[in-house]
Amino acid sequence: MMRQAAKNYSVDVLRSYVYDIAKCAESKRCCSDIVVLFGDQVYVDETSSQMQAFIRQRRCLKRSPGEELKDCVEYAHLYKRSWFTSINRWLLSIPFNTMRFDDHTICDDWHISLT
Repeated sequence: MMRQAAKNYSVDVLRSYVYDIAKCAESKRCCSDIVVLFGDQVYVDETSSQMQAFIRQRRCLKRSPGEELKDCVEYAHLYKRSWFTSINRWLLSIPFNTMRFDDHTICDDWHISLT
């Protein structure tokens, strides 16, 4: 189902999957009971040019941690940019869902130390 969905909608498999379960939900034929996301929800160590522009408004990119995310404000902004589309919000509102972080989601202790 995932390959077919990606062919029909876009290269984003999750987005394609959401459109497929939305069609099923409309016809009341099926709906997922759980969605489990295993890492790579966002990339904090390889930021996009749009995210770098946001960071640049807050601090100098030449200082550590550079283009990587530094604090809660930057994490919140990236997650909002990544997950705030109406189709993603719909997906997360229907079945039970959980996410597991991985090495791209967090790094260097989230830059939370004072030094």
